[in-house]
Amino acid sequence: MEVYYFHFTRRCLICRTIEKITREVASELRDERVHFEALNIEKKEGREIAGKLGVNGQSLLIVSGDMSVGLTRKGFLYALTDQERLKSIILEKIQSFLL
Repeated sequence: MEVYYFHFTRRCLICRTIEKITREVASELRDERVHFEALNIEKKEGREIAGKLGVNGQSLLIVSGDMSVGLTRKGFLYALTDQERLKSIILEKIQSFLL
């Protein structure tokens, strides 16, 4: 399972916070089936993976096989106002793919 955070080169506090929180959740799981990657879509590797997934802007995606779930809206909604809620949402979605 891949957990991707796509971003641009210029990043705001919300963008950096979403990445930080998602990285923490993936790390705390200590599950080798979960891989987190932050990708700059203005660079070749990020652009290529984003293209394959149909991403063209800042996005938080959990991908497992041919299934994916986007958490971008919730990330931007809670990154600065309720980080614990965002952590629990990300964790819940990741765990639902692991079952």
